[in-house]
Amino acid sequence: MESSFAFASRVEVTVPVADDDDDDDVARALDDAARDVDASVRYEAMMSVADALEPRFVHEHVRRWRRGTRGDDDGDAAAARRDGGDGDARFGLVTAETRADSDDCWCVTPSGRFVGSLMSETRERLGLQSVEDERGKATVSVNLKRDEFRVSNWFHDRVGECARTLEAEVGKVKVFCGYMVNGAHEEVKFPQGVTESRRVANEKSSERLVASAEIHRELVRASAWGDDEWKTFMDSSGECRDRLEDVLEFCGRLSMGSGYGLRDGGETTSMETRRWRGFLLYPDIKRVIEAARKVTRDGNAPYAIVTVWSFANAPRNLAGAPSKKVEHDACVPRGSDVLTLIVFPDGGYLKYVV
Repeated sequence: MESSFAFASRVEVTVPVADDDDDDDVARALDDAARDVDASVRYEAMMSVADALEPRFVHEHVRRWRRGTRGDDDGDAAAARRDGGDGDARFGLVTAETRADSDDCWCVTPSGRFVGSLMSETRERLGLQSVEDERGKATVSVNLKRDEFRVSNWFHDRVGECARTLEAEVGKVKVFCGYMVNGAHEEVKFPQGVTESRRVANEKSSERLVASAEIHRELVRASAWGDDEWKTFMDSSGECRDRLEDVLEFCGRLSMGSGYGLRDGGETTSMETRRWRGFLLYPDIKRVIEAARKVTRDGNAPYAIVTVWSFANAPRNLAGAPSKKVEHDACVPRGSDVLTLIVFPDGGYLKYVV
């Protein structure tokens, strides 16, 4: 999951509330379980591709060495590489206000890649090899952790020079980014020339929703199923597909907020939701999932729903793996990938990625 949702623009967790929960026991349990997520932060700044590729910036946040080992300084880089780098450090960056169909969209992933979905003119200015993505744009990828991608390497220096030329022509764009080490948020040290940089708390909101009770009751029943019941359900392919689609619609309506949880009237149930928006790296996403597991495992709810939204303007191929040309279909809308995870008390779950 981390390879597809290395960072997210929005994460939420929703749990059903018992009718007799006058003291908001479920809400308090949810807040207690998700307390660590409330400290999530992001950095905002005006940056260019050249800033993102600036050698010191890349060295500090992407090409870092494992702290507390022999690789603490550059003189022992070989030992640090043998130790595998700082496995608990994660950095991510993404353009914040660009349009997926008509702007240059790019990011730096926690795996250490610069990945861009670029207009053809930009790709030509940078001089990078590319393939055509589903929007008809150029997808480019550079592994910033490769030993060859260093100062004085011809490819590194040429790309940097082209990026500075591009910046002089098009300027900078707003980005979101974050840096975590051992699960704690760390300061992002921007290179000179970056403007309007600031640290911002991710926005948190809470809501009590009214939803249709039909699917809720089915999920309550499913939370008590054993392996045989799940196998029987999944084997009834036609009925299974229809009910899974109904469950996904139920989750989608909850994500839309008040006024959308009901369908065609009928009996209702209450749901408690917590949402975080901004820029969340995978460790914070995982904390939301763990909060959902804790609430159900402790018996406070029969199930919990976690939904994660990737950035609509982020390139799809975050891993940077080689891919063939993808024909552009103008009739198919392209938006952000969404993960929906329904967690049950026994550790079982339903997973949707759309």
